[in-house]
Amino acid sequence: MVSFADAIRNAFVGYAQFSGRSTRAEYWWFVLFNLLVGLAASIIDSVIFGNQGLISSLISLALLVPNIAVSVRRLHDIDKSGW
Repeated sequence: MVSFADAIRNAFVGYAQFSGRSTRAEYWWFVLFNLLVGLAASIIDSVIFGNQGLISSLISLALLVPNIAVSVRRLHDIDKSGW
């Protein structure tokens, strides 16, 4: 079983690695991380900037490639193509 910290570390170590496999736990821990970081960024945006979404947009762009990479590796784990 992969812990939350290990799953996040694996996702960022394999930032743009689209080969290999990701376990179910690693994928879902990273999805939870994306949700929590996005929620925190939205709260910070609304407190500091109103409803502009500047920080949320930057966070979303920063997490886009690792999110795609983890998703593709998860698809490989269930014997599906990443395409």
